[in-house]
Amino acid sequence: MRQPPAPTITATSSTLTQGESVTLTATGCAYTTTWSTGATGNTLIAAPAQTTSYTAICIQTKATNCQSPASTPLLITVLPGDSTTALADLSVRQYPDRAVMSAGERLRLTVEVVNSGPATARTVRLQNRLPVGINFLSAVDGSVTNSNNVIEMAVDSIRAGQTILFSYDVSPTVLATYRNAVQVVACGTTDPDSQPGSGTGDGEDDMSVASIRTSDAATPIYESSNPYQRPLPAVSSNQPRPDSLSADLSLGLSASGLATPEGGQLTLTLDLYNRGGIAATGVVAGFTLPDGGTFIGGEGITVSGNLLTTAALSLAVNEHRLVSVVVQLSGQGNRIITAQLLQSDQPDPDSTPGNGAETGEDDGALLSVRIVD
Repeated sequence: MRQPPAPTITATSSTLTQGESVTLTATGCAYTTTWSTGATGNTLIAAPAQTTSYTAICIQTKATNCQSPASTPLLITVLPGDSTTALADLSVRQYPDRAVMSAGERLRLTVEVVNSGPATARTVRLQNRLPVGINFLSAVDGSVTNSNNVIEMAVDSIRAGQTILFSYDVSPTVLATYRNAVQVVACGTTDPDSQPGSGTGDGEDDMSVASIRTSDAATPIYESSNPYQRPLPAVSSNQPRPDSLSADLSLGLSASGLATPEGGQLTLTLDLYNRGGIAATGVVAGFTLPDGGTFIGGEGITVSGNLLTTAALSLAVNEHRLVSVVVQLSGQGNRIITAQLLQSDQPDPDSTPGNGAETGEDDGALLSVRIVD
């Protein structure tokens, strides 16, 4: 009797974590497949506790012992199981197949989940609350379900280094800009740098926001609802702590317009601010107008040629003080107006009053105004 050929065996995965199972499949055997474990059948579900090599043979008739040679061994590598301190760093991205479309068109969203390890992430669940104006159409890839435009995605495990993709189709129904947010809402393994279900406004890497808009001009903006947002801390200043022994003064300069006809009137406004640790007294600031500039009006202003000087002012800690003047400009093209702090009774830790408006210090400013026909 002719010997049958050896079967070919494949597996759903060649690498497992302890506790996981794998399905092995044998093809090419027209008779009875017998595995190296003693099990029979064309498929074998195994959960090895350690790295194991599997083979299979094809047996035609047991009575005559007519069987094939053993198949090429298939090695299943088993990694150590998770400990109670296991960490799995998940990150999420989403990719619309285009950013601009017409209302009513089909849009495919792909959500990518990456596990940067070191452990396997268990029982991972993601959620996408579609913004008002976008409807779910159908699932494409992965375990994706929909209930009232709340999309749920789930996967039992994601190994370290593995990427899982979910895809589904949606459609915008009204003209608008949409901000669609996806987040991990549950994971059985601790994430070292993000908290599942903490909301989509905290910037953690287990959430993602994509902007989508219709091609027709539209002003409404619709966002995914965010019912799980944990309280966020107040925004911290990036400025150094105020010096308790000095008054830190700064100055800003703005105008009622950056273009004016020749002879037209323009309002210039200084914003004086004290972010230091003590009050500032004897504060004097000045505007310098370009040639041909004329002072029209302003309270407490002293005029000396092109220099307009404020009266001495006092600023408490964290106080803003606005000083405005009305001027008239002549000539053609761009005209430069400068402003600076000229004096103060208290020392300033990062600027020197009266040393010019173009030193780059925070007590000086300049503004370009264009004179048009």
